[in-house]
Amino acid sequence: MSIVALPAHYDGERICLDEEYDLKPYSKLIVTILPEEEPDSMPIETFYARIEESEKALERGEIITQDDLRKEIGAW
Repeated sequence: MSIVALPAHYDGERICLDEEYDLKPYSKLIVTILPEEEPDSMPIETFYARIEESEKALERGEIITQDDLRKEIGAW
């Protein structure tokens, strides 16, 4: 199975996918918490490019740390 990025949100109790996806029970997930900013604070093209970069890094087996994410968020 290939890596798939899906929009989701936390409702205060659980993480909920924002679009339907056939997710099997006990599937391994990586959750990325996005900064609490206005939704249009970053061009959508940039947002998707960053997701794609992260997916490629994961496919190469690279570990993305909180510090890495903080550096990226700072660049937004």
